[in-house]
Amino acid sequence: MWIIRIARDALAWIGLVAIAGVGLAFLVGPTWCLGENCSVQGWLSALSGWAGSIAAASTIGLLWSQSRDSARSAEIAQRSFEHTQETTRTQLRAYVFLEESNFIEADGKIIIQFKNMGSSPARAVKYTVKITFRNDQKNTDNVVLDVSRDAPPIGQGDIFRYTVSAGRGYNQALISAMQGNFARFIIEGELNYHDVFGEKHFTKYRCFTVEDGGKIIKAMNSADQGNFAD
Repeated sequence: MWIIRIARDALAWIGLVAIAGVGLAFLVGPTWCLGENCSVQGWLSALSGWAGSIAAASTIGLLWSQSRDSARSAEIAQRSFEHTQETTRTQLRAYVFLEESNFIEADGKIIIQFKNMGSSPARAVKYTVKITFRNDQKNTDNVVLDVSRDAPPIGQGDIFRYTVSAGRGYNQALISAMQGNFARFIIEGELNYHDVFGEKHFTKYRCFTVEDGGKIIKAMNSADQGNFAD
């Protein structure tokens, strides 16, 4: 692209110099048209040279215009190619979302499930997990687990599920607090992966246990601002 621009600008300058030369010749014509040199043949020869210069300048101007149009067409084609490439990546990349999160009251297990809704696999998958037990009555936050782990690739339309424990301290006292709706388990983290084009992406997730009528519901609440996928 830059070579085309340089050639185009060079042609423009050459054309301008040629036109300036013709103008200068007309201006200084009377000074060289003296004595025997000032003949009809001399004037015809000079006019022929000027006409040639004008024709050359016109040709150069036409070439410059064509070069400029070609450069513009090349730029438009390049932008179109980049747009098409970006659209293709957007359509074919992996999209991993949090599909569901469940809490098993009987043994204090938390099951988190993701699904790849994209058109290609998610690779180099890693995820973080942080579990916190929040007691509103005591105004305390106890971190039960905070780890980072690797995961296998997630194929197109496939799911990735992991299970973690609410911790050794999970007992009837905690269950009663959750059933009373003044305590809950909060699980949050981030799943990172690469698409088939090598671009990095992430899915942030956050969910917590809820109760209804004194019973802990299996499905955790994930309708929270902490959930986001790029």
